[in-house]
Amino acid sequence: MILHTRTLLALSVFMLVLTAGTALAHHSFAVYDHTQTLKLKGTATKFQWSNRHAYFDIDVKDAEGVKH
Repeated sequence: MILHTRTLLALSVFMLVLTAGTALAHHSFAVYDHTQTLKLKGTATKFQWSNRHAYFDIDVKDAEGVKH
C-alpha cells in the first residue's frame, strides 16, 4: 500500500510540474507595460462570464466626444 501511495504522489507531482509551464505561459503579463496605468471612463455595455475568462465592453468617448 505504501508503494502505491508513493507512486501516486510522484505521478501527481510530475503532472503538476509538467503542466505548470503551460499555465504560466498562458497567463503571462510580459506583454503589458506595468509602469503605465490606463483609466477608462465610460458605460459598461456588455459582460460575458465564460469558463476561465471574463470579457466586458465599455463605450468610451475621447476628448472630442467621439465614442470608441
